[in-house]
Amino acid sequence: MKPDQWVPFFEYLTSAAGGILAIAFVVFQLRPEQWRRDPLRQAAAIRTLTELATPVFFGLIFLMPDHPWKVAGAVVGTAGYIVMAIHVIAYCRNRNEADSFDRWQLWGIAVTAVTFSGLLWWPNLYVKASLCVWMIFSGFSEAWIFLAVDRKHSAPA
Repeated sequence: MKPDQWVPFFEYLTSAAGGILAIAFVVFQLRPEQWRRDPLRQAAAIRTLTELATPVFFGLIFLMPDHPWKVAGAVVGTAGYIVMAIHVIAYCRNRNEADSFDRWQLWGIAVTAVTFSGLLWWPNLYVKASLCVWMIFSGFSEAWIFLAVDRKHSAPA
């Protein structure tokens, strides 16, 4: 398929991902006790929102003239690597305070690394589009799990 034929797909994908990202962002702001006081939870929240933002930014860059999908993959893939590095650094600095949820989040970086690697390195638009759809479901699932489970610092100070 030529990139021009992907325009409707990325219009819908970007709209849907933007709406889900906005809802998740608002919910994170309404439930700050779930993440604000804990650096490990902050890193997990940032990674979750990055997963939801990835399809939005990929789609917005793709929808530019000439559809620079390789540039879009490079931008979001690099941003994903940076966010994963921030999460690993936060875990290493605070590993003594980590609980099972934090360790589970750390192992989840392996899946995220594969996804962002595909966006960065895979030379196929179909694969990148599929990974963007996956990121919506993955990010939404992580946000749901993150916000639905009581945390060790959930009591307001």
